[in-house]
Amino acid sequence: MLAHHPQRIADWHVPAGEGDHSGPQFLVQRVQRSAVSHPGPLSIPARHMAQVSDRKHHKEPAHARGGARHAKFRFDKKPKLPDTRLKDGEEGAGVTDRRETILAMVRQQGRVRAEDMARVLNTSVQTIRKDLRALEAEGQITRFHGGAVPRAGRDYIDYEVRRAIAAPQKRAIGRAAIERIPRGATVFVNAGTTTEAAVRAIQPGSGLTVIADNVNLANIIRKIDGVTTMIAGGKVRAADGAVVGATAVAFLDQFRADYALIGAAAIGREGALLDFDLDEAMVVRAMIRNAGRVAVLADSGKFGATAAVRIGDMRDAWALVTDRCPGGVRRLCQSAGVEVVETAAATLPRAVDRSA
Repeated sequence: MLAHHPQRIADWHVPAGEGDHSGPQFLVQRVQRSAVSHPGPLSIPARHMAQVSDRKHHKEPAHARGGARHAKFRFDKKPKLPDTRLKDGEEGAGVTDRRETILAMVRQQGRVRAEDMARVLNTSVQTIRKDLRALEAEGQITRFHGGAVPRAGRDYIDYEVRRAIAAPQKRAIGRAAIERIPRGATVFVNAGTTTEAAVRAIQPGSGLTVIADNVNLANIIRKIDGVTTMIAGGKVRAADGAVVGATAVAFLDQFRADYALIGAAAIGREGALLDFDLDEAMVVRAMIRNAGRVAVLADSGKFGATAAVRIGDMRDAWALVTDRCPGGVRRLCQSAGVEVVETAAATLPRAVDRSA
């Protein structure tokens, strides 16, 4: 078969094991190159094929292959993975980011429901509730049933942001209070976003005399036909236009109003009416002591919140007007004879219309 290529016959007789150019592997390579250069049928002697076959099917001993090491691996057992669960007291980056997002939502929107936060953050309501408890413990928010609002306090939230917090509830509270003030009455109104909602609900021609401690409130009232506007004198606070200080107190002490509509930064669990500003608290106290009846106007986010300065006590009020009253505050009011008004269902005790 190789007669046509006598010059290649010597290749078949190269003894195996002579350096890098011997052995059956080198021989096969030479035959392959020869086949390319000289087309035609070629064959390899049987003795060399036997060497190639032995090399192909040769098995290394277990110690050379690391067999003992591989023998220990069990495919029927799952590999042990590191425990990545958080230990008690630890917080992962995801938890921190989620709580920062929740806090931003509460501050921007004012009043946020847990279900809405869970939907936006693609997590469970139970997880959101846990986050809200943690944020409340840090003093960042105030929880209510089903959601949260920013922590009450003028030193924490500016006036425009507070105005947007629970705005529909405040409008309902304001209407419920004003509708039950008789025509021709004299009314104290202190600075606040809920009391502002009440002032905006005053109807033209009501004959009310409204004495305010805030230049912004006075500016709203003066535009209502048939309503007399008065404002306390004193130092005007730049942040929200409130008039504060001893001069304002002296002015209010000259009057005996029929009603006082009072807002508070916070309402303690024991019924304390609270604020953050001592100078403003002095003015509000003057309104309370010079009014025949005091109605406290507060959305449900104020309950259970804290502030440093006491302005009064719920037990001394005529009525509490709110969107939702906690059970503890309700029981306190009932024991003190204070009417509780929840704007969705109840009615404020109506005063006698003196013009009738």
